[in-house]
Amino acid sequence: MDNLFSRSEETRSINRSRVIKDLQESKALGKFNKNIDAIYGRIEKYKKLPQLNNEEMFRFEVVMLVSAIDYYIHEIIRIGIIQIFENEREETKEYNNFIISLKCVKEAILNPESTEWLKDEINFRNRTQSFQKMDKIKEGLSIIDEKIHKKIKYIAKDMELSYREVEDMINLLVVRRNQISHQCDIPSGKSERESIDLEYIDRRISFVKEFINRIHREIIIY
Repeated sequence: MDNLFSRSEETRSINRSRVIKDLQESKALGKFNKNIDAIYGRIEKYKKLPQLNNEEMFRFEVVMLVSAIDYYIHEIIRIGIIQIFENEREETKEYNNFIISLKCVKEAILNPESTEWLKDEINFRNRTQSFQKMDKIKEGLSIIDEKIHKKIKYIAKDMELSYREVEDMINLLVVRRNQISHQCDIPSGKSERESIDLEYIDRRISFVKEFINRIHREIIIY
């Protein structure tokens, strides 16, 4: 009877852990999709104001779109590292090489039942990291999934694109974002701003939304 009770408690504990894990992952994706919906919502408003210079609005949305990618990758890396630490996900080589401070080690020893110290350390370590271009996205996600390189190739195939097409779409979007943010959207060596229209931004929003949702489904939910 005692053994049965013990097993029941263990099962409930595992189920609670799984629910918490699902909620954390869903929250990260939910925030991403909410950011995308906000972009779509603003664009719908732009369409109703034809007297405005919509190019300026579209440039702003390019910046916000890249920010949505970066935010999601930061969030899911943090969640994944904590899951590995709590034995809810398999360890990876990059996870084992993740550097933490002695201050963090001290906090871990003093608070063995808490992971707040780890959350803070991950945020501190990644605060200057930019997970926008494809190589940085793969580098970041490899901390929590060693098969990320192959899986992104599978995702590209499912999207009926080559890996290079997916990589180019992401990287060129980031290049455009940087050109907008740092060069007033004037290409190097040119004197005029690069044009932008609804078709350009709409295509990239659709692509990014599908790409990140597929990453979440195929890589994070396992």
